[in-house]
Amino acid sequence: VAALTFINEQSDNKLFNILFGEGVVNDAVCIVLYNVVLKMLASGEPMTFSTPFIMFNNFVGLIIISMLFGAVSAIACSIFFKKLKESNVLLSRVQEISIVIIMGFLVYTLSEKINLSPILALQTNGICMAQYTYYNLSFQSREESSLMTKLFTHVAEGFMFVYLGLTSVTYLAETVSWSFIVWQIVILMFCRYV
Repeated sequence: VAALTFINEQSDNKLFNILFGEGVVNDAVCIVLYNVVLKMLASGEPMTFSTPFIMFNNFVGLIIISMLFGAVSAIACSIFFKKLKESNVLLSRVQEISIVIIMGFLVYTLSEKINLSPILALQTNGICMAQYTYYNLSFQSREESSLMTKLFTHVAEGFMFVYLGLTSVTYLAETVSWSFIVWQIVILMFCRYV
């Protein structure tokens, strides 16, 4: 995320999208992998030769189901707006944008509740909604939803940097294991090199 602050989205849109997508997918993969390992450890089953294969199947299955959940919910939202448009039901632009935002919130919370990856479900939902639902909205809602998305993005980004800054100062006051930090950096550099 820090790298994204140095890139202007308007001037280099493709690089911005690549870095943003890579960052989100990295986070999602880490969380899904953590949940798979935690679930396997909580089951109490002994480690066998087949355990890594079972974990890999659970990992891939969780990713695919999360992405399908996000895509299906986006398509359902798109069909909803299309049916409203066809039946000449007019919603205000506030109502349309509210439904889109609520749909994203529902996708996130439901996928979390049914033990899927909410990050992947929401990302897939956003991609599909941008491709399909966006064109079923009124012209004013399209423009204002883009502005609302940018507004929420900047507010969330600012909150995240402030929160990380405050928590880092708080944790520095506590005991810090410098050997742990150095080993993590060495391991990270080695893994990045490989």
